[in-house]
Amino acid sequence: MTIFACYKKGIGDASLRPRIALILWAFNALFASLAFVLFSSVFASALGRSGLAAGSPRDHSGRVFFFGGALYYGRFIRLAVYSLILWIPAAVLFTVLSALLSVATKNSTREQFVFYLDLFKVALAFFLVFLIKMIMDYARIRIAVQDSPKVFRALRGAIGFVFGKPGPALGLYYLLGLTGAAIVLVWRLLASALPSASTPAVWAGLILTQLFIVGRGWLQVAYQAAQSANFRTRD
Repeated sequence: MTIFACYKKGIGDASLRPRIALILWAFNALFASLAFVLFSSVFASALGRSGLAAGSPRDHSGRVFFFGGALYYGRFIRLAVYSLILWIPAAVLFTVLSALLSVATKNSTREQFVFYLDLFKVALAFFLVFLIKMIMDYARIRIAVQDSPKVFRALRGAIGFVFGKPGPALGLYYLLGLTGAAIVLVWRLLASALPSASTPAVWAGLILTQLFIVGRGWLQVAYQAAQSANFRTRD
C-alpha cells in the first residue's frame, strides 16, 4: 500500500467516524472547564461503552490517539516516560548545533546568511519534534494493535520501523501535516473575514473555533488510521 493509499484510507476512516472527532472535541471542552473534574468518571464510562477504548479485535480506531481509554492509560504513561530517551538526546543535539552555529556567525556581517541559518535552526527544531511525535504514534499503534504490555519493546520497534522505512513514514506524516495546515489556513481565512465588534460576529467566531477543534480531532483520527495502515502494510 502506497503512502497515498494509506493517506486516502486515513481520511476516509476519519470521515466515516465523525463520532470519534466529536468525542475528542467534547473531551477538550470538558478538560477546559472545572466541570471536567466532576464528570470525569461519567466520561470514562461513556468511553468504555462507545467502543473507543475497547474496539473490536480487528478495529482499533480511536484506541491510539485517544490514549486507548482506561485500558491503556498505564502503558501510555510509561511510554511517555520512556520517550525521554528520545527527547533528551534531541534537545542536546539541537542545543549543541545551535551553539556551534551561533559561534560561527557571531561576527558575521552577512545578514542574509545568518537569516537562513536561523531558518535552518527553526526547521531542525520542528523536524526533531515531529520525528519524535511520529515515533510515539507508531509506538502507541504497536501497543494497541498487538495489545502488548511491553511498552519499551514497542518503543524500540517504533524506532526501528521509522528509521528502517523513513520515506513512507515521513512522507505520510507530512502529507497529513499539509492537510492540517490547510485546515488552519481555511480557519484563519474565515475568521479574518468576520466583521469585528458585533455580537453575531462573536458568536460566529466562537462556533468557527469549535469547528476548528472538531477538525483537529478529525485530523488526529486520520493520522491514527493512516499510520495504522502504513504500519500493517510495512511492519
